[in-house]
Amino acid sequence: MRADHIYVDDMDGVKDEAGELIDAVEAGIISWDDIRGTLADIYDKGYLRENNTDITIYKCVGAGYFDLAVAGGVMKMFA
Repeated sequence: MRADHIYVDDMDGVKDEAGELIDAVEAGIISWDDIRGTLADIYDKGYLRENNTDITIYKCVGAGYFDLAVAGGVMKMFA
C-alpha cells in the first residue's frame, strides 16, 4: 500500500505503542521522518490533502491529554 501522507496523534506515543508503524520503520519501509505531522499540525497548520488522489494515513494511539482537552472544551461550553 502506498501513502502520500502519514499523520499521528502523538509522535512519542506512536513510537512506543503503534506496532504497525514500528514494524514498518524496523523493516525499512518508512522512517520516522516520513511522518508529516500530528493532529495538532493538521488543525493548526491546515494540512489537507493536496489533491483528490492523495492517500493519507492517520494513526491514533489514544493520547490521554487529547481526551482531557476535549473534555475541558465541552465543560466550557456548558459552564
